[in-house]
Amino acid sequence: MNWTAAGMMMVTLAAFSPVIAETADKSEMAEFREWKQRKDQNLQKRDERRKAMHEKRMERMAKELGLSEKQKTAISKIIEKSWQEVANEKRAFTDKVKQIRENSDKSIEKELSKEQIQKWQEHKSRMMKRDRKKTSSQKNKESMRGDKMQRDDFDSYDHRDYGRGEE
Repeated sequence: MNWTAAGMMMVTLAAFSPVIAETADKSEMAEFREWKQRKDQNLQKRDERRKAMHEKRMERMAKELGLSEKQKTAISKIIEKSWQEVANEKRAFTDKVKQIRENSDKSIEKELSKEQIQKWQEHKSRMMKRDRKKTSSQKNKESMRGDKMQRDDFDSYDHRDYGRGEE
């Protein structure tokens, strides 16, 4: 589970379950808010890098293919539109998965006693922390390998470079 899903699950559960709201760890909520702020800043930086990369690649395509300004503008719009479509599909999928998980959690809660719900929430909280550490260490490994999005040729220019969620 990625941070976003874990955080949203924690916030949703804390807001809608009185048992969980009473036992919510305030330091975890503060940690989540800090993470959310860092995530928003990172997304903004990522968008700036992507825009710069897109412009650089378009210039390279224009030079290598001898594109006119009209062609360059048209191709840029086509690529941007396709990225947006992919991002929308990913968002829709994420929303659907979130809804399925919320329904599952509600059904599970109906089967558990108050003590079991509390234990279950503590277990999920531990798993979220473990997943955060795992995700963080994976990102550190990737950054050590260098920017995997830098490519020398324009034909590697695909949709996976844009519209990513947490991976």
